[in-house]
Amino acid sequence: MNATQAAKPFRISLIFIGGLLILGLAACTPTPSSNTTLHYPTEIAQHIREVCTLVFQEPYWEYVSPSRKRRLLRFQVESWGIVAVFADQRSYQVPLPTHLRVGETYSCNFGSGVTPCASKTDWDSRCEFDPDRRPDRFGS
Repeated sequence: MNATQAAKPFRISLIFIGGLLILGLAACTPTPSSNTTLHYPTEIAQHIREVCTLVFQEPYWEYVSPSRKRRLLRFQVESWGIVAVFADQRSYQVPLPTHLRVGETYSCNFGSGVTPCASKTDWDSRCEFDPDRRPDRFGS
């Protein structure tokens, strides 16, 4: 056994330990912070979401029982509670106390805007077809 053969396992183990050391140092370095800031809902927006959710919970779901499987579109605040309007165009008086301004109408639609459909027979029910829109090949 000569000196080069004896040094070969030592070099392999040294390279392996060095690789582990580099990997460990890379794992401990801080990640770059993103420049995007988080956007939290305002206090009023949070309260609107709570009202939109509370309509479907006890004891208020009894007031909207025929439409409880429909989506709540909007509600109007009254002095005694709210008037809830659902997707089936039925409205119900719900004695739900809120801290919102009386007489104001609030929307329960928190999704993104309407997206254009590719055609009139598009399978996606969330989009709307605009016959005047002529999309170009660049997607605008």
